[in-house]
Amino acid sequence: MGTRISPSGNMDQAYNHRIEEAYTLQQTLVTSHLTRHQAMIFHSHIWLPKIKYALTYSTFTEKQCTRIQTTYMAAYLNTLGYNTHFPRAVTYGHPSKRGLGITTLY
Repeated sequence: MGTRISPSGNMDQAYNHRIEEAYTLQQTLVTSHLTRHQAMIFHSHIWLPKIKYALTYSTFTEKQCTRIQTTYMAAYLNTLGYNTHFPRAVTYGHPSKRGLGITTLY
């Protein structure tokens, strides 16, 4: 998991590492034949902790966090049975408002 903090405060190495991790986890999700329930467990118990752990120490912008999440989100939605172009307002919307309740990284 670890963090990659530069003494100069430059977060490029940390950002690139998170992009690589998101891509690796996306490939893991795509190549494993998980059920919808198993994909939800993968998301909440593997993907979120692995990606969000280092965000506590980072200074990523909203655009960077969106890029990290976008790398993975299409595959996750597809595994859940939704179209990859499913409206993001509904994807991140609260379940009480009929959204999926998926949290954003930012």
